[in-house]
Amino acid sequence: MSFQNSHHFVIQNSTFNDIAGDFNQVIAESAFHNSSERHPPPKCHPDTRNLILDIIRDWATHPIADISALWLYGPAGAGKTAIAQTVSEELADQNRLAASFFFSRGKERRSSCRHLIPSLAFQLALSMPKLRTPIQNVVDVDPSIFDKPLRLQTQKLLIEPCQDMMRREFQPMVVVIDGIDECEDITGQQELLLVVKDTLCRKDLPIRFLLASRPEPGIRRIFDQPAFTNVLRRIVLDEAFHPNSDIAIFLRSGFLTIRQKHQDTMTSAPLIWPSQTVIDHIVQKSSGQFIYASTVLKYVDDEYSRPHQRLEAILQIPSPCTTAFADLDQLYLQILSANPHTDVLLQVLGTIVVLREPLCSYDLDMLLSLEEGDTLLAVKGLHSVLDVPHHDAPNMKWTPIKVLHASLFDFLRDKSRSGIYYVDVDKFHTALTFSCFLWLKERHENSQRDGTASPINSESALHFLYAIENWDYHLSHSPPSHELMEQLKRLYIKEVTTFGLGKSSGNVLKWLETAGNQPGSQDLLTEWASYYTASQSKPEPNSIIQLRSERICQSAGFLQPTVEEGRRFVRMSLFH
Repeated sequence: MSFQNSHHFVIQNSTFNDIAGDFNQVIAESAFHNSSERHPPPKCHPDTRNLILDIIRDWATHPIADISALWLYGPAGAGKTAIAQTVSEELADQNRLAASFFFSRGKERRSSCRHLIPSLAFQLALSMPKLRTPIQNVVDVDPSIFDKPLRLQTQKLLIEPCQDMMRREFQPMVVVIDGIDECEDITGQQELLLVVKDTLCRKDLPIRFLLASRPEPGIRRIFDQPAFTNVLRRIVLDEAFHPNSDIAIFLRSGFLTIRQKHQDTMTSAPLIWPSQTVIDHIVQKSSGQFIYASTVLKYVDDEYSRPHQRLEAILQIPSPCTTAFADLDQLYLQILSANPHTDVLLQVLGTIVVLREPLCSYDLDMLLSLEEGDTLLAVKGLHSVLDVPHHDAPNMKWTPIKVLHASLFDFLRDKSRSGIYYVDVDKFHTALTFSCFLWLKERHENSQRDGTASPINSESALHFLYAIENWDYHLSHSPPSHELMEQLKRLYIKEVTTFGLGKSSGNVLKWLETAGNQPGSQDLLTEWASYYTASQSKPEPNSIIQLRSERICQSAGFLQPTVEEGRRFVRMSLFH
């Protein structure tokens, strides 16, 4: 059996092996700057962002700095993540990167603070070897530390292991945290920033923080506290850093690459393409946001079209001036309207927006009861806004479809901006809840008919596992309704025990509490409370262990696993 995609395994007994084993279930490796899930990550184009990068480099590498944290902020699409990624890679090459964490809305392990401190501590143990034993000792003494409040985790896993290591023993090390605003738990955001404050107040720690986010009111309010006055520097991505000239460089390089790539189909294009006037026009429409220029280049670089004709179509878009995002909105509308399959497109886009984790086209087809291939047909031509697998890519069928930039989420969720493409989040959470119920019911009926607990089928394993793991998440985000109450009543005790649904009862109980005077809500509340209590002492069902291992093995190209192999893979997997 191949282990080519496994991570952090050491055969010999060692502190590193202990740390890897203890931390595997609680870290979010997908949030690291060098994770495979984020490949290829956004980075600053060469010869751009030099002024701001130099400021960060000087701060990060100076042996003595009164300012222990930089807050890089700006609107969506301004290039914050690209800057954070570029800095992370440079510091890693210089052995100055202590840890990194890139939040991402809608990604289970990257959209909350639950996995943040374990992830930072794990990386600290790797980047600063003297801290491995102190960090491991904390986990040995209290294995439940990962379930403790964020501030206590920080004290035990970060501050105390470092406090005996005086600043002079280490060169300054930097922790990079990007996308704080994409942490979906507002309370978690505030706790995170207070944790940063606690750490910054310790002058004996050789740790500095580079923080990046949108300037949301809650984040700004925390940073306005007196405790941050002398330790935090704010850097706003505005006109002072000359974004237009950087965007122009980015565009010229991008169009040159497109011209070289499509030279056989661009024989009729002008020798100088595009003209400086066109470059200036796109720069002006970008309004300092790299996301607009990046989306233009992706749209023009379509393998089945002539790039100069695609660019001409963009130049014909009228120029509204109602909002700061008007030009970006018009570009998104232009891209989406080119797809003739509007009804299916809306169904697929709405589902992608509310999914807890990305799914491949086949799983989307199954969850939405579409014909196989409908999802790929709906997203065809949308590679400039979605990460859609190429038709000849290996494992194309199983490659998740992802949104390329958070600004598309913002656009789709705002009816005043997206119009007919508006995604009613409540509506789609409700629809997905019903889809999950449907798959649970079908699997239960199949198992009853076949006389087996839960037959494993590689074709259905992933979307069925999604239904098991996330039905309660979508329920908890759905408005209470009589129809959903009826669906809950129809779940048999056999389904609850076979699929381990009792472990999801926490979200169900919260949802039932909000149901108020819905008929039968109190009886259901009592019933699911008993499921929740009973589930706490029961191990995960073998059927679910094997389904989860099927997902892990399928994505890694492993052979079909046994239940015992499945347990081992799940214990080792970061995707548990």
